[in-house]
Amino acid sequence: MMNFAERMDAMHQQVAAQIEALEPLAEAFGQEAERMARSAQVSRLGRLREEVGCEVASQIRSESAARSGFSQGKLLAGGISFGLGSLAAALMGSAE
Repeated sequence: MMNFAERMDAMHQQVAAQIEALEPLAEAFGQEAERMARSAQVSRLGRLREEVGCEVASQIRSESAARSGFSQGKLLAGGISFGLGSLAAALMGSAE
């Protein structure tokens, strides 16, 4: 029969063996956790890139529409100015 000190020594050796066996597993779990964190970060960055791309495309469309509206306004103003100038010239010409 084992005395208390021998049992404690045997238990200590078992615990040390279990710790030694678990160290590689703990390292593997740490590496997997890091890989999963990187994967999640890549996914979040991909979504952010997509959102930014959509926002940029929206801004480009808005800018294009504003530019088109401004050009059409200038064209209309130019047409009105030309029409009024032609009418004034015609009236001045008929008054002479």
